[in-house]
Amino acid sequence: MDKTTCRYLAALCVIFCLAINNLQSQVTWDGGGGNNLWSNGLNWDTNTAPTSSDDVVIDAFSVEIPNGYLAFANSVTLNGSTLSLVGTGKLTIDVGGSFALGINGATVTNGGNIQISNCAIGISLQGSSSSLINNGGITINNHSGAGLLFAPGSSGCSVDNNNSMSFDNGTNANVGAISYQASNAFNNDGTITIGSTAHAGMGIAFGVFGGTFTNTGTINIVNTGAAKVGFSSGFFPGILTNTGTGIINIGSGVGGNWIGGFNLDLTNNGTINLDKSGAVDVILSGSGTFAGALEFSTTNKVAPGNSAGCLAFNSGYSNSGNTAVEIGGTTACSQQDKINVTGTANLGGSLTITLIGGYMPPTGQLTQFTILNANAINGTYASVSYPTVPDITWTISYTATEVMVNANGILPVELTYFSAKSTDNQSVRLDWHTASEANNEGFSIERSDDAKDWDEIAFVNGHGTTVAAHSYYFLDEKPLAGMNYYRLRQMDFDGKEELSGVVSIDIQNLEDFGNLVFPNPTNGTFEVQGNFPPEALLRISDSFGRLVKEQTLSQTSFVDISSEPSGIYCMSISFFNRLVSKRLVKR
Repeated sequence: MDKTTCRYLAALCVIFCLAINNLQSQVTWDGGGGNNLWSNGLNWDTNTAPTSSDDVVIDAFSVEIPNGYLAFANSVTLNGSTLSLVGTGKLTIDVGGSFALGINGATVTNGGNIQISNCAIGISLQGSSSSLINNGGITINNHSGAGLLFAPGSSGCSVDNNNSMSFDNGTNANVGAISYQASNAFNNDGTITIGSTAHAGMGIAFGVFGGTFTNTGTINIVNTGAAKVGFSSGFFPGILTNTGTGIINIGSGVGGNWIGGFNLDLTNNGTINLDKSGAVDVILSGSGTFAGALEFSTTNKVAPGNSAGCLAFNSGYSNSGNTAVEIGGTTACSQQDKINVTGTANLGGSLTITLIGGYMPPTGQLTQFTILNANAINGTYASVSYPTVPDITWTISYTATEVMVNANGILPVELTYFSAKSTDNQSVRLDWHTASEANNEGFSIERSDDAKDWDEIAFVNGHGTTVAAHSYYFLDEKPLAGMNYYRLRQMDFDGKEELSGVVSIDIQNLEDFGNLVFPNPTNGTFEVQGNFPPEALLRISDSFGRLVKEQTLSQTSFVDISSEPSGIYCMSISFFNRLVSKRLVKR
């Protein structure tokens, strides 16, 4: 064998030996050292304390990392055991496998410091009744999966953070730094920091089975990627409770700063600060303060209080989703729900009023509940659902700064019908019917272009006291261009009054309607053009009132009345609450 070959084989031997030394090995606790100290090498089956390349397994033992000791591992698995870190004791886990620290039916009490980095999953709570109690510091960085995971199939597991936990929110934008894959509990009474400039994972992610997170401390989510406080896309809600002392700070994020998701139930009795608004999907309840712009979409629900309470929004408020208000009296925040807005409140969506605590509005008087106040109000609720209460009529009213729900226990007039329809000369006809009247002086007719600021345009006398049904009408010959809102203010001779519901109609210029029909006069066939809705219906009647033609209209419609005799016909088009008529001549 020549010298070159010998050198080559020697080099291979060195490489092989180095590789063997660097291979990860399993080190198992056997307690042979006679105490519970991690630092005692005799407690391990290798008779040497684990190194950073070792996968540590501890089964059914109680182990302590003592004050001042620095422990290392590639991964740690605890099965039915307990691990305690005392004083300045520290556990460093680097380049873990599927998880860095697995807690399986075990308990970890950290009074020192746990440092985890470069792993798939940082801490995994598995099995039944696993717990992590943090009284020191935990830092988890550069995790491709969850930083802390409640593993699938786990139950009765809990995390109690009483000091400091820090996550860089991971490299996967679809995985939370704190992730629930089973319904378990996390309680934060310390400080949690989630975020980095490098990663774009979520903050707290609830999975298909939900879970609970209770915050009495501080949560800081600050990053340049997407940051979600909570997300749930499953069958059961993730329940996030921010108590009166809880603070959640959400920093700027390129992907949008979100509160919530498909099925998140958030109760806020503390403070949530948003650095900017994002796409918000949330069921929001509780009492507390929100700083930052919030926008609630059509799938969201805002329900102040927990059996009556107040929510404060300090940077405006927009909701096109659902609002639920509970009423158990006239005192805001303690007996009835209320929303307080600093800035502009943009309203829409649905409002549902519910009575609680057996409360019934009194009869014989008008009781008002202010459910929202703001510096300015835009829009109205698209629909309002009221509870059914005998002898109570419900209405809603808007001012420039307040929204009030009115429970009217005064029954001077039983109004059975109220409508608004346009006529062919651009007027609006109001019709209303009463089934009975008591001490009724009459009706003040009020009109508005925004359903907030109202003007009286006429007064129609009533019939005093009567049990007979009566019909009323009024013709508004000069309606406003665009939307017209109308309501009736029924007035008694003794000064009491009651507001009706609101009806509305959109007045557009149809004076050129005749120009959309040609030819007119016609020999029997003609064309109707216009941007009509699908509900538009054309009717043609002869001079005796007999209907000779009826058909729906599209943008261009051809009409044939060739079989009808020559003469003058009345042609009308109706859609929504509008009816427009013109004369048609057939030669």
